[in-house]
Amino acid sequence: MLELKHLRTIQGLAKFGSIAACAENLHITQSAISHQLKELEVRIGAQLFYRKTKPIKFTSQGQVVIALADNVLPQIAAAEKQLTHSDLNSRFTLAIDCHSCFQWLLPTIKQFQNTFSCLDVDLESGFHQHPLERLLAGEIDVMITSDVESRGDLYFIPLFGYELQLVMSNDHPLVSKKSIQASDLAAHALLTYPVDKRRMDVYNLFLKPSGCEPLKWKTVDNTSTLLQMVSGSFGVAALPEWAVRTFENQDLIATRPLGDGIRRHLYACVRVADKENDYIQAFVDMTREMNASH
Repeated sequence: MLELKHLRTIQGLAKFGSIAACAENLHITQSAISHQLKELEVRIGAQLFYRKTKPIKFTSQGQVVIALADNVLPQIAAAEKQLTHSDLNSRFTLAIDCHSCFQWLLPTIKQFQNTFSCLDVDLESGFHQHPLERLLAGEIDVMITSDVESRGDLYFIPLFGYELQLVMSNDHPLVSKKSIQASDLAAHALLTYPVDKRRMDVYNLFLKPSGCEPLKWKTVDNTSTLLQMVSGSFGVAALPEWAVRTFENQDLIATRPLGDGIRRHLYACVRVADKENDYIQAFVDMTREMNASH
């Protein structure tokens, strides 16, 4: 006898107070609203509300149907949400194209896993070719990146900003400077991750605009080794502030701003269709909260 459309209509009528407002908010015509209400009254054999009253006053039968709608519709919405997030969709894969992101990302993932134990959370690097194409193919759910592309099929959600700093040993000659100029690196080795320099912020935003190069480029596989080499005076490095905080707090290294300061931003890149996904929104909110100090 009763259909979901009837329940949604009478719930909307009770919520918005008039047929016109109900139609506008439910995105259907007033005539359709009137037709559904009349159809329901015929089916139950009773009037649902008193005509020509402002605000609308419901009959006892109408109040019964409203109570039913308020009870049933939330249960249906919850069941639909649970089915959407069933085991078929329990995989949640993150990828990064930033070597130093592990420092802040791993604690965030741990809390995310503890909160959503139903998910099988995986993390992989995006250092291989075409990570965004893998995102579009469904192999990755969230790509953490600092590079924004103007594309209609991808959506970039801001996470937090950070400053790129030059890191050096405490007795390095550049410690005496308040800030570092690109030409200062001409006499020093620059330690970097094994990435093409054309993908590096320190090259694109600092060295290249000034036409400068370091004395030499040295590649190091991971952040921990890189910082130990910096501390041992094997060269300098340009790293985000979060990557160096532990070493700096232990007075093992020194940091200086690059030029007037290089400020960057991290984003969660997702498929446009998934930008309002509950799990993605929860991960974004958790990331912002846990890294608000950057």
